Amino acid sequence: MIKKLSKLNLLWIGFATTTTTTTNNNFFVEGQSHYHDGERHPLEDSMEFEWNSVHMPYPVSDTTSNYMEGENGDGTDGFIIITGGCDDPLGNQRNKTEALKEINLDFFYCTSVTGKTLKFDPFENTFTAMENAPEQRYRHAAAVYNGELYVIGGRDAMDNLVKEISSFNPKTNTWTKRGKLPDNIVTSDLAAWTHRNYIYVAGGFDADYNAVGNTYRLDLTGGNVVDFESMKYEERTPMKVPRGDMHAVTMWGKAYLAGGITHENEWCVGMRDTEVYDMGDDTWERWSSLTYGRADMAVSVLNGKIFASGGESKPDRCAELGDPAFGSIPEDHVEVTKPEPESSHAHWYVIGKIKDERFRFSAATVPALNRIYHFGGQLPFDFDCQCFRADDKVGYMTELFIPETNDTNLDTTLSAGAITSIIIASLVGVGIVSLLILKVFSKKPIPSDAVV
Repeated sequence: MIKKLSKLNLLWIGFATTTTTTTNNNFFVEGQSHYHDGERHPLEDSMEFEWNSVHMPYPVSDTTSNYMEGENGDGTDGFIIITGGCDDPLGNQRNKTEALKEINLDFFYCTSVTGKTLKFDPFENTFTAMENAPEQRYRHAAAVYNGELYVIGGRDAMDNLVKEISSFNPKTNTWTKRGKLPDNIVTSDLAAWTHRNYIYVAGGFDADYNAVGNTYRLDLTGGNVVDFESMKYEERTPMKVPRGDMHAVTMWGKAYLAGGITHENEWCVGMRDTEVYDMGDDTWERWSSLTYGRADMAVSVLNGKIFASGGESKPDRCAELGDPAFGSIPEDHVEVTKPEPESSHAHWYVIGKIKDERFRFSAATVPALNRIYHFGGQLPFDFDCQCFRADDKVGYMTELFIPETNDTNLDTTLSAGAITSIIIASLVGVGIVSLLILKVFSKKPIPSDAVV
C-alpha cells in the first residue's frame, strides 16, 4: 500500500454485554442485553463466534468474498467466491527501497498481488481452487449479477488503478473480460452493488488517494454484455461526503454505506457518517451516525440487520506522527442496526467487541446457516518483520435464536454471576433480619463481636 499512513484494523466478532464464556475456540454470549438507554436494540438473539477448522489455502488480505446461489436456488447449496488480494505472507511491509528511503518516503505496501480465485463451500467446509482472474488486483470491489461475479476497480502491485472489468462464471469456471472503466470512474477502496439490471459503483480513492463521492451505474439490460465500452455509463447523484475505505450493503431497494476516511483531513479521522442511497429516487441522505468513527470496517447483512465490525480510528495529531506504523488505532467495537423499509433513519447500537486483532479481511453471509463468514486479513504490526503479516484463518459468527418472552419492558435473562449475587444478597438479608428479631425479643444485648 502506498499511502502516507498505514492502517490497523481488527477482525472477528465476539458479542458480550454481561457475561461471556470462552471454551477452546468458541466464543459464546450469555446474558445478551437487548437494551440501550432504555431502548430495545434490534439484536434480539445471541451470537456465537467460532474459528473454522479449515484454513484458507494461503495467507491473503484485501480480497472480496461474495455469496452466490447454487443450482438448487433454495440456499442449500450456495457458496462463496473469494478473489484477488495481497498474497504476500508479510502482508503490507515497510518500504525497503533505498532510493525512496533517501527522500524519506516511509510507507507500507504489498509486494505481491494475486488473481487467485477460491470457491468456499460452507456446507462441506471445503475450499476449491478455481481459474485465476485475468487481472491481479486488490482493494477492489465485486458484485453478483445474473449468476456471475463482476470484479471492479482496485490496484495492482505497482499501485496502478485497474481499469478492467472481468466477470467470473462459477458454473463453467471461466473468466470473461468485459471492458474497461473510464479514467474518471475507476477507483480503489470503493463500494459496488447490484440492483435490478444495474451495477452501481460509488466512492473510493483516485490514483492519488483523493477521496471521491461520485456514483455511477452500468446498464446490464442486455444481459451479461461482452463489451462494456459500448454501453452507457450513467452518472448519478454523488454521495454527501466523499470517502474511501468504506463498504455498502443493500436492503429494501437502498444501499447503506458506513464509515470511511478522506484526504481532506490527511486520512486522520475515521468517519462516523453513514449514508443511505435510494436507487429508485437517485438520492443520498445522511443516516444515523456510528457510535465510533471508523474506516475499513466489515459491513454485512444478516436476518434484516446490518453489522459493522472492527475498523480503525485515528490518534490525536496523527498527521504529525513520524512513523506511519502508529498512525492507526485498532478498534474492537461491533455495532448493529435494523433499517425499516419506509424509513431513512435508525440507530446504531454497540453490542460487543471483536475477539482477534486483524484487519483487511472480507466477509460474506450464508443465509441458510444464519452465519457471516470472515476470510484472511492482516495481523497487527510485527516489529520483527516491520510488517502487517497476512493470515489464512477463517472465522464465522452464527445468530442463535431465543424464544420470545411476554415481557417487553425488561430483559429477564440473567447470567450465572447475577444469580449468584442475588442468592448471596438474600442470605445476608436473612441474617440481618434474624439479628434484629433477636434484639427485639431478647433481654440481653447483642454481643459487640457478633458477625453479620
